[in-house]
Amino acid sequence: MSGSGVSRRDFLQIVGLGGTTIALAGCGNTSIESGKELVESYVVPESFVVPGVGVYYASTCTQCASACGIMGRVREGRILKLEGNPESAISGGKICGLGQSAVQQHYSPDRLTTPMIRENGVLVASTWDKAMSLLDATLAPADRKGRRVCLTGPTSGHQQILLRSLVEAGAATDHIVYDALSTAVEASVHRKLFGVDEPVALIEKAGLVLSFGNDFLGAGDSPVAAARQYARFRRAKPRGVLVQIEPKMTLTGANADRWVVIMPGTEGVFALGLARELLQRKEYAGTLSPALIAAIEPYDQAAVSRITGVRGDLIPRLAAMLWERAPSLVLAGRYPQGHAHGSRNTAAIALLNVVLQNHGKTLLRAVAFPADGTHCGRFQIAGGAQHGHGGRAVPLAADSWH
Repeated sequence: MSGSGVSRRDFLQIVGLGGTTIALAGCGNTSIESGKELVESYVVPESFVVPGVGVYYASTCTQCASACGIMGRVREGRILKLEGNPESAISGGKICGLGQSAVQQHYSPDRLTTPMIRENGVLVASTWDKAMSLLDATLAPADRKGRRVCLTGPTSGHQQILLRSLVEAGAATDHIVYDALSTAVEASVHRKLFGVDEPVALIEKAGLVLSFGNDFLGAGDSPVAAARQYARFRRAKPRGVLVQIEPKMTLTGANADRWVVIMPGTEGVFALGLARELLQRKEYAGTLSPALIAAIEPYDQAAVSRITGVRGDLIPRLAAMLWERAPSLVLAGRYPQGHAHGSRNTAAIALLNVVLQNHGKTLLRAVAFPADGTHCGRFQIAGGAQHGHGGRAVPLAADSWH
């Protein structure tokens, strides 16, 4: 059997593992490494398990923060394939490449198979009993001294509520979320504007999507859900139009009808210039308070072009497109937020949705998890400027974006 690449000894070892190995034959012999991986059949199988017949389990993908609904095919206790759950409102039966790779991650020979405890500055393998004993001792009331932090990735829904309850109960002093592509700035702006961290964007309902560096088809919040909406957006009659404004091309920018390059960190200036142009139309004239209109006035075509590097004549053309293809949708991405003026950039971009009256049409103030404890705030802009509540507008000086 030397011609097949498998020695006689290895072949006998594989065959000797029994029915479980037969189920894995389609994956190739390299899935079993002698002495490195132990494949065992059920000790006490479930009553509904039939050897050789797959069982499907509904679950949630955790490869990213999108939390798509998935269906996993399991045979003899081993996960073989993942697909999107057709009943999921997020995935709708679809799944991305990252989700497909979850099976490989689950069985990766480099994965952690035991708890790791730091000893003398080095992480060493430990047992579950020792790890749980250490955790119990750390969380015990008598030993609650110093700071105890729960470090996780992005969380939402019931998981976030449980972690919050853990902190409130005193078992931990804080919950820290690490996110390499944080949207904390955008969430803060939306909380002030709409009362929720993440208003629901309906791409498929828009005639034109104006995106400021929002890579919703690539590294966005939920690429699978966005791609499903984008497909319907493109099939609509008339066909939806996408305009992408960003300092470097993303996957979404590559799919746009019009891609506009802009100086990094100046997206808010262009948004204010566009808002100024839109306010010239009588249909939009009453959407903002006089104080905010006065703050936007300095951002004419010449000033915007000088700061952003974008041709000034694009502003009236884009304003006309937004008018003709209403309702529209304006999205802010990671680029505008990752600068010293990130909050102002994001607020200025969000202001366009207010001027264009997109609320209730392509942008919904909805909470996915009502029990999440999100507080509904007043309608605010620019960290204190309030519209409709008699608040004072904060001028956004053009020189501050130099």
